[in-house]
Amino acid sequence: MIDFNFYIEKFKAIDIKKRYLIFFGILIFVFFLDLVILMRPQFVALGKINRHISTQSKQLLEARSNIKKEKQLKREVESLQEQIFESRIQVVPKEEVPLVLEIISRLAEKNSISVDQLVPQTENALFLSQDKTRKYYVLAVIFKARSGYHNFGRFLNEIENHSYYFNIADFSMKSIDNSRLLNIVLTLNIIIYEELKK
Repeated sequence: MIDFNFYIEKFKAIDIKKRYLIFFGILIFVFFLDLVILMRPQFVALGKINRHISTQSKQLLEARSNIKKEKQLKREVESLQEQIFESRIQVVPKEEVPLVLEIISRLAEKNSISVDQLVPQTENALFLSQDKTRKYYVLAVIFKARSGYHNFGRFLNEIENHSYYFNIADFSMKSIDNSRLLNIVLTLNIIIYEELKK
């Protein structure tokens, strides 16, 4: 068994200044142990909390920024929806190809163009793209006609400004002997789609 009286007597025999030094040394040692052993896990936890607070602050700033941009984002979404709607108007269902041919024919008649031939190249439709519900194709339409130069120019302008998508892929003009008319061969591309079978 440890005899504490021996150590107490030895401690009493030490000078008072040395006792205070020993006492302060023990206090510093205990404080150091407290920092290293007891407080270290708390510092680690506080560091993690600090990082978490920093992350949350950044996310909060981003959220506030996004809230301020909400009106602008809504306007952009509305604009995109309008563009999608307009592009869907320009794309023609495969079943409506005769309607498109009728539109071309009427525009030609309106501009005093005599149509000799208007033929869609359905067998040679070029696959363009596909989504979950539709397959899209580029369909060439061969247009042969007789017309004056200015009438043909007006016809082309109306075709290009029509709500349906008409792309002029190719055309040629040859003058007819002893006439102010031209023989015209025009290739128009339209985009068509067919619904995928479920």
